[in-house]
Amino acid sequence: MAKDKKAAKEPKSKKKLFIILAIVLLVLILGAGGYAGFAYFTKSGPFAPIIPTQEEIDKEAKAREAQMKLASEERVVYLESAFTFNLQETSKRQRLVQIEVALVVLGPENEELATKHKQLIASEISNVLSKQSYTSLMAQSGRERLKHLLLETIRARLIGIVSKPVVDQVLFTNFVMQ
Repeated sequence: MAKDKKAAKEPKSKKKLFIILAIVLLVLILGAGGYAGFAYFTKSGPFAPIIPTQEEIDKEAKAREAQMKLASEERVVYLESAFTFNLQETSKRQRLVQIEVALVVLGPENEELATKHKQLIASEISNVLSKQSYTSLMAQSGRERLKHLLLETIRARLIGIVSKPVVDQVLFTNFVMQ
């Protein structure tokens, strides 16, 4: 009989233990959920927005400004050799022109691209220069038109290759006509 009483007490004590465990677990879940809901709606705790300090904002602004300044810095890329060519002329006299060209680019990235494609740029310049006439280059407006034509030709060619214009300006460092 003593064994029957012990056997009867064990299932009741196990039931009580499971009930107490379930209640403790329920309280923990409700407590954690309540805290999470409170923190979410009040934007505190783990849901608090991360606000940068004024020092971080200033540091980021200075870095962005330095990068913009570097990207907008003018750089000059010189083409090594001068371009010497015959001008198209209707008279029997043959005219020669020798031009040295420099390219103005903005930023180190464009400088690198222009340097990398110097041979292509030189080829485009030769193509344009070979089609010029003596009378058109005699006037200052003709030389300005030639600069504009060279710039547009070089830009169009480089846009086709690197998808950006790269060159900002074309300069004549030496211009001799005979």
